[in-house]
Amino acid sequence: MFRQSFTVVFFFVTLVSGLFAYDLPLSIIQKNYQDLKMAEIRYKGSTLLRFFSQDASAYQRGAETIRCIKQMTVVGAKTKDIRYIHQGSQLIAKWGPYTVFSVTLLETAINNSTEKKLAAEWIKKCELVFRDCTESSYKKRGRRLVMAQIYPDLPSFSMIAPSLPAGTNCRLQNPKTLWTIVVSVVKDRDIPDRVSLGIDPLAASAIGITTDKEKIFIEEVDPLL
Repeated sequence: MFRQSFTVVFFFVTLVSGLFAYDLPLSIIQKNYQDLKMAEIRYKGSTLLRFFSQDASAYQRGAETIRCIKQMTVVGAKTKDIRYIHQGSQLIAKWGPYTVFSVTLLETAINNSTEKKLAAEWIKKCELVFRDCTESSYKKRGRRLVMAQIYPDLPSFSMIAPSLPAGTNCRLQNPKTLWTIVVSVVKDRDIPDRVSLGIDPLAASAIGITTDKEKIFIEEVDPLL
């Protein structure tokens, strides 16, 4: 499978987790293609990418690709930030440590192409999303420096904050590394005094937080789309 990321941030969870509620016109549908499973990512109703597999992994890859694209648009990442690596029989497009998408032998055979050529075509298609959905497509509210604590039992790329309702999207930034990530409030619970929010281990790692009670910047972000 594919995982990608960039130094500023990122998240990787399944599409159904609902932790990111950005209103980007991206969707995914699953179809049968001969004796294979096909996952088709659509943008504004048109086909963007197609993944193929003999099992459910095509849909999982597509869901993660959507998550990654959305996260990249929020933090202002560009396609030039993507690099390629070979892993087994796959060519993987990486954004930092995260996977944007992977090109398998099935995709190259069905498209009668090569790994590099198909990856370049997919990147070009993804640029359509990046051009339409820039960081300026989101409004920001109340940037402030708060104390954070890591909660191992939280879902990936989520946070708890008693002062914010569930579903609130927030951009978190480590002032030491300047790495950034966008997470969503999932639930409230009691947290220690002097600690303003709790974040999950993956989100903490993405911005370079390794210990409890470190100070990070937080600001609410809402889509203007």
